[in-house]
Amino acid sequence: FDPLEIKVTPELLEVTVEEKVSVPVPVEPVILGDLAKGYEITSVEVSPSYVTVTGPRSIVEKYTTIKTSVLDVNGVSKTLSQKVSIVNNNKMLGFDNISDYSVTVNVDTVKIEKEFEGIKLIPYKLSENLTIETEIPLLYVKLEGSQIALENFKLDAVNLSFEGITEEGEYDIPIRINLPRGVKILERSIETLKVQLRKHTVEPFEADSSLLLIDDRLQA
Repeated sequence: FDPLEIKVTPELLEVTVEEKVSVPVPVEPVILGDLAKGYEITSVEVSPSYVTVTGPRSIVEKYTTIKTSVLDVNGVSKTLSQKVSIVNNNKMLGFDNISDYSVTVNVDTVKIEKEFEGIKLIPYKLSENLTIETEIPLLYVKLEGSQIALENFKLDAVNLSFEGITEEGEYDIPIRINLPRGVKILERSIETLKVQLRKHTVEPFEADSSLLLIDDRLQA
């Protein structure tokens, strides 16, 4: 009876042994979705910001960042914080921390600039016995604010207030513009308007003598 003969081909197997390393690698948050209209991401923070990756040197050194699970920001209109985990797509790698990560997405309104030209200055609360002798120019204004506030904002006229002024003379009238919350003025053509006011001249009324005569006859 012949013993069973086993033959292995190839007889020799070459095995590569590589240095095992542990390297801190930055964590990269994965963010998907569109924010609500008029909002934008100003910054993204992740904590902790690094993960220790352990594995063969040749593989570990290929990773410049390690991605997280997806954080959905669709329709978001304010700062969002959420727990995420590390995504491991390579079984030869190990991580010191898989799930204990927090991503904060800082959200703010989109800022825009908007120009307005040919704005009329409308006299407001001008005393009935006063008249404006100064030519009133048109106003130019450049504003900055959120897209939500400025997108549909109109500025066709601004009140030029004469409240409390009862005497003629020269006055510096400040131009005050009512703006939506969070909107500021970047430029304007006029801040204060120098205005000359004069009192109305009332001509004395003289009755027509012929009309008085007719009236006397009718009374007689």
